[in-house]
Amino acid sequence: MTTGFNNPLGTGHLAMAFVCPQEYITRFNPDEGLCQGTIFPELVSPYPTYQLLLRTAAKEAQKE
Repeated sequence: MTTGFNNPLGTGHLAMAFVCPQEYITRFNPDEGLCQGTIFPELVSPYPTYQLLLRTAAKEAQKE
């Protein structure tokens, strides 16, 4: 198999990806997609955003 590059391991494969099948039911509109970082609601990260962390830190600083 010719891959167009020289693999130092000599295996012909450097990596293999596995992607779980997902159903996309709805989409965000383009503006909301830009804010969320994706047009697919199923892919929105549950982690707090940097702006939310800044607001929380500012509120904590005001309490002190």
